[in-house]
Amino acid sequence: FDPLIERAEARVFRNLDLALWPSDWLTGAIADRYGLSSDRSLTLPWGANVPDPGPVTHPESLRPDRPVNILLVGRDWTAKGGWVTAATVTALREQGIEARLTVIGCTPPSEIKTDALTVYPHLDKTIPEDLAIFQDCFRRAHFLLMPSMESYGFAFCEASAFGLPSLCLDVGGVPVWNGLNGHALPPGSGPDQFAEVIKGYSKQPETHAALRVSARQVYEEQLNWDAWGRKVAQLLQVEVDAIKDPTIKEHP
Repeated sequence: FDPLIERAEARVFRNLDLALWPSDWLTGAIADRYGLSSDRSLTLPWGANVPDPGPVTHPESLRPDRPVNILLVGRDWTAKGGWVTAATVTALREQGIEARLTVIGCTPPSEIKTDALTVYPHLDKTIPEDLAIFQDCFRRAHFLLMPSMESYGFAFCEASAFGLPSLCLDVGGVPVWNGLNGHALPPGSGPDQFAEVIKGYSKQPETHAALRVSARQVYEEQLNWDAWGRKVAQLLQVEVDAIKDPTIKEHP
C-alpha cells in the first residue's frame, strides 16, 4: 500500500463511531490492521441481490437413482473454482453418479467435456426471460459448488434464498455455515473431498432435504437486505442513545 493512503485509511477507520463489515474474516482483518475495538467494529452479513423467490415449496429432491444437478455462477471460470467444480463432476460420474453441471455467467474452456454441461454465458436479471432462467437453474440444482477465493460471495446468499445448499472453501467472507446452508471445506480441498460430501447426501436424501430447509431459514433470518436494514437501524439507535447516555451503550 501507498503509505499516505494507508495512514489516511487508518485515520478514517479509527475515527468511526460504528463500522459494519460483511464477514468475520474482514472484521478480524480490519481489527488486526487498524486496531478497531470489537464494540464499534461489527460483522453484519450482506444480502442476496435477487427478488425473494419465496419459501421452497417443491424443491428438486435428491435421489440415488436420479441425476445430481450442480450449479456454478460467476464471470471468471478460474477465479470461481471452475476447474475444481468440473473435476468434481467428473469424479462423481466416474463413480457411477450421474452428475450434471450448469454454468451461469461465463463460458468454460474448451477442455471441459460438454456431455453433462449446460452453459448460460450471460443472464441479465432485469430481463424477465433471463430472470426466469436464472431462477429455474437455482430451483433445479441440488448444490451450488464454488470453491473460489471470495472476499464475499453474493451467490451463496442467493443460493440460500432458493433453499439451495452451497459447497465452497472456508476462505474470506463466504456466508456459508456448515450444516446450516451448506459446507465450507478447509482450504486446499479438491474434487475428491467435494465429491465425498455430495455422495454422502446422495445416500441420505432426507438430510439434503433438511439442509434445504435450513438454508432458506438462514436467508430469511440473515442473508437478505431487509434483515440487514433492520439490524443497521438497531445498531444506529444504540449509537444515538449512547450519545445521550454513554453508560447504556450495549450492541444488540
